[in-house]
Amino acid sequence: MNRQRIIAIFAALILTAGVAARADDIPLPDLSDAQPQVREKILASHARVEAGRGRSEAWGRYGMVLHAHSCLTEAAHAYAAARRLSPKEYRWPYFEAIVSQKVDPRRALELFDAARAIDPDYVPALIHRGRLLETLGDREAAEQSYARAVELDPDSCPALLHQGKLALQNGDLSVAVTALEAAARLAPEDRAVLATLARVYQRAGRRADARAVAERARSAEAQTPFSDPLYAEVRWEAVNIRAFQQRATALRDKGDFAAARRELVRAERFAPDDPSVQAALAEIHWREGNLLAAVTAGRRALASDMRFDDLHQVLAIVHFELDHFDEADHHAVIALRETPDDPDLHVIRGEALTRRGEIDAAIGHLEVAVTLKPDADAGRLRLGQLLARQGRLDEAVTHLTAVAQANPRDVETLAILGLTQMRRQAFAEAETALAAATTLAPKNPGLIRAHAAALIGARRFREAAVRLERAWPLHPEAWGLLNDLAWLRATCPDASVRNGQAAVTHAETLVADPARRTPSHLDTLAAAYAETGRFGPAVKAMDEAIAATPVSSPSREAYVQRRVRYQSQRPYHAE
Repeated sequence: MNRQRIIAIFAALILTAGVAARADDIPLPDLSDAQPQVREKILASHARVEAGRGRSEAWGRYGMVLHAHSCLTEAAHAYAAARRLSPKEYRWPYFEAIVSQKVDPRRALELFDAARAIDPDYVPALIHRGRLLETLGDREAAEQSYARAVELDPDSCPALLHQGKLALQNGDLSVAVTALEAAARLAPEDRAVLATLARVYQRAGRRADARAVAERARSAEAQTPFSDPLYAEVRWEAVNIRAFQQRATALRDKGDFAAARRELVRAERFAPDDPSVQAALAEIHWREGNLLAAVTAGRRALASDMRFDDLHQVLAIVHFELDHFDEADHHAVIALRETPDDPDLHVIRGEALTRRGEIDAAIGHLEVAVTLKPDADAGRLRLGQLLARQGRLDEAVTHLTAVAQANPRDVETLAILGLTQMRRQAFAEAETALAAATTLAPKNPGLIRAHAAALIGARRFREAAVRLERAWPLHPEAWGLLNDLAWLRATCPDASVRNGQAAVTHAETLVADPARRTPSHLDTLAAAYAETGRFGPAVKAMDEAIAATPVSSPSREAYVQRRVRYQSQRPYHAE
């Protein structure tokens, strides 16, 4: 070998060694403005690479940490080093491709293809690759990539959406309809899916379907997240405050409130005075049922100058659930300025106004609530009660019936409906509602009395008597039951139901304790005595009842009139 040849070989070796050395330089971004915990994590990961330059996992993890904190140039360098050290590891070319796709699409495509050579069937990569191919103008290859993704995972809403969008652009309406209808079944509240499906229907001449789906799209809020388990590992490396909040939001949306709280507590440790963290914590505490903690976090958030419209909504609900109605109303008023169509806030305002005695204003808010949200049963129930209080009985029954139909096992609703129907003198309807209520709560003496009263109103006197006779032994301290039974036996319009002696027995039991010698009970005793022809004791009992009744009481005049009857030797029978 001649001397020139040897020199050339050594030069090549030196050049190669230099390239390798430069490739293995450990990049370090400018951390002067980084949050302290971010700086600490990046430096720790950098140190692990320094301690093991030949370990692909150390390089790859360093790339993930850099990537998670948007240090993309340095992340790409680290991923490339990891890829060279471990060429069969899928993650490193895949993550490097994601880093590169916005700045160098062709390089990103090469990297996605390198990852595909290791694992051709990772669906998120196929979707990324399809979008990149669209960017590069290769629609045919993009279509193939989406089709393969759908074949591997027919329930991938993002794959179906992108397949449908591309098919729409290509004029292939049959494929577009199939893909987007499948996506809409999987994600019926996804605005992007619905809006694209509406466009497809419009292009296909299905105008009625297009209008219907477009209407759904306008009210849709949810957007199906792009699930990428591998890339999620990168996101979990982030320790900046925003990352904690984003992860908490994602976990909250999945219903994992405990995990969301843990992320926010980690953020709070690094930024204890960050009002946005406290606002997020307030919501999570509320969702977990920790209402006092929600109030504390909410107050800390509002102590700053930042605006948190959603927080006012949360605090309105929290205070409402704590029965702090003035505080709930304060936050509801503020929240309604930004979200005037929130039915829950109108319900809260309605309840607070009710407690302040502003019934007309309360009815106004509750009517708005049930218009915005027809299944807002709590608001509709309260609206029915207030309308009944105002004497608007037909309107009240309409709302109460709707709540009862939606909640056929709700005793309170059935009872309120039954009592309102009685005020309308719709006794048959009242009896139906109250019978259902007593079936669900058979040991409630108040409901039994109301049911018996409905039976009496419906002139089903014998059934009412049987109802009361059976109930009294089971509730020997429910003196109202005994009073109703004695009154019915003494005064019933149906002579076959009247039983004067039984009425006297019941009434004397009722007033045996001086504490129970109330005007109402004495009135019953007098009617029982009169039914058995004992008019002298009847008049005496009425004198005692009248003496104990205030002059302003509406009952006093009825007592006086019945005393006149008994004094003239006439018993009292109800009409």
